[in-house]
Amino acid sequence: MPDFILELLTEEIPARMQRQAAKDLAKAITDQLASHGVALAAHQVYVTPRRLAVCIQGLPVNTPASDEERRGPKVGAPVQALAGFLKSTGLTEEQLEQRSNDKGETYYYAVIEKPVQALAGILPVMLASIILAFNWPKSMRWGQGALRWVRPLVNILATFDGKPLLGGIILGNHLRGIPPSYVPTQPQLPYTNTTLGHRVHAPDRITITDNYSAALEKAYVLVDVEARKDVIRNAAQQLAPTGAAFDLNEALLEEVAGLVEWPVPLLGCIDNRFMQVPPEVLTTSMASNQKYFASYDADGRLQPYFLMVANQETKGKDAAIVHGNERVLRARLFDAAFFWEQDLKKPLAAFLEPLKNVVYQQGLGTVYDKAVRLEKIAKAIAPAFSDDVGMAELAARAGMLAKADLASGLVGEFPELQGIVGGHLARQQGLPAVVADAIRDHYKPVGGELFPANAPVSRAVALADKLDQLVLFFAIGEKPTGSSDKFALRRAAIGIIRLAAVDGEPGYPGLDACLKIVWEAARKILAAQNPVFAAPQPPAALIKDIKEFILDRLNVFLKEQGNRIDVIRAVQAAVLNT
Repeated sequence: MPDFILELLTEEIPARMQRQAAKDLAKAITDQLASHGVALAAHQVYVTPRRLAVCIQGLPVNTPASDEERRGPKVGAPVQALAGFLKSTGLTEEQLEQRSNDKGETYYYAVIEKPVQALAGILPVMLASIILAFNWPKSMRWGQGALRWVRPLVNILATFDGKPLLGGIILGNHLRGIPPSYVPTQPQLPYTNTTLGHRVHAPDRITITDNYSAALEKAYVLVDVEARKDVIRNAAQQLAPTGAAFDLNEALLEEVAGLVEWPVPLLGCIDNRFMQVPPEVLTTSMASNQKYFASYDADGRLQPYFLMVANQETKGKDAAIVHGNERVLRARLFDAAFFWEQDLKKPLAAFLEPLKNVVYQQGLGTVYDKAVRLEKIAKAIAPAFSDDVGMAELAARAGMLAKADLASGLVGEFPELQGIVGGHLARQQGLPAVVADAIRDHYKPVGGELFPANAPVSRAVALADKLDQLVLFFAIGEKPTGSSDKFALRRAAIGIIRLAAVDGEPGYPGLDACLKIVWEAARKILAAQNPVFAAPQPPAALIKDIKEFILDRLNVFLKEQGNRIDVIRAVQAAVLNT
């Protein structure tokens, strides 16, 4: 039984789009084959930065004969309805059947006989319809053609039983449907049995008859993304310095594997002068800008080594390639080191002054106003997390400084490190460790993580931040609608729930009490700016809305923990009625 091979060769596909595009292409092909009565055979899906490929083994030479039954309009329906149905089926009225259902209604039925067809004749039309209608998250047109594709499409390898299919793609075709007889005589992208290998090591055309992946591997292309990841994993173990290991973060590993067709991992070094910069700054710069993997010792301390992945054999030029990458990284880290050194020259509290000119949200004052609110809220709720009388003052201090690093040069350069930079600055400047930790962690918990149980100051500040966000945005009418949640209020609600879900620890002082604490802090600061906050108590409707919103999120959280839905609903009803 013959095999079918399809490869769409393009310019570089963004790594984030590759996996899904390969799945979509395979599904489109198998669905089309199924519509012709061809059962799904064994198949492989491959993707690299330059190609999408599907290889199907053991296809039949011909499609099976079959009958397709379609129900048409009612007998006695308008003439136009019957005419349209006859046109779609290609039959005459005499060839239709009339059948009555159990309601006494009579409909026309068409039984369309599908004869045996050569699969080699069907595939060209099928591929044309799939390619011309293929959907990308972002696409482009190039030259004079109307075809939209993620990047310019440069070659279509399409073989059946070792021979290239007839026809191809005309780039000027618009997506207005493909006529049944579509086999262009002069396609701009003809179906071929050839492709291109690695840009550097095998730039000439190679002919593919069978064993697609093996043929490409000889041309320095690993078409299997998992094989490319394995090469990187194995090299990381071999190249890791003594006492250190590379952090092969799965998301970064997937991205790097989507940037190379022939991975060649190499070991690089970080200048010791940069090791005084907060490690998160180094790893963020290496991962986001350069796609390097960081290394750590057994105690989790960052080491001055990184793993880079070249896209070609170095052929004795390892040292030159490593030197070039180290030089690029050095230039990036110079900026980070400069900002860090400048930020250290000022006490963390000094960064609060510029925040008086930064609007938090229209109607909600400035970021400095938020810092003042966090100070008050964290101090008020801290006793619920610890019996230590000094914890309230520590929580207040951490709350006031939690947003200070937003005015720092380092966060200006690396916005994703807000909070983390503030924690490092606090620690370097001799603030209590619990204050530094609270500043660092106040955006947490993120995702499915639970907050550390033994961090009462951190929990108080994190909860204060999320309660302030939720209450104030609800108060000014900025509630999430449908899938829109531009202020991440659902995430804030889930964070509030997870902050309370710590076994063996005191919970926060009840939702009603918390809402009143937040309202009082907001009223004192914002009442003169926004009449919404003039009332001495939060409106009952506001409290009800926020409760229901949090309980909706709690419903999902409890279901994920394996609780029965009837128990969840019973508890939810009891809470809403208190």
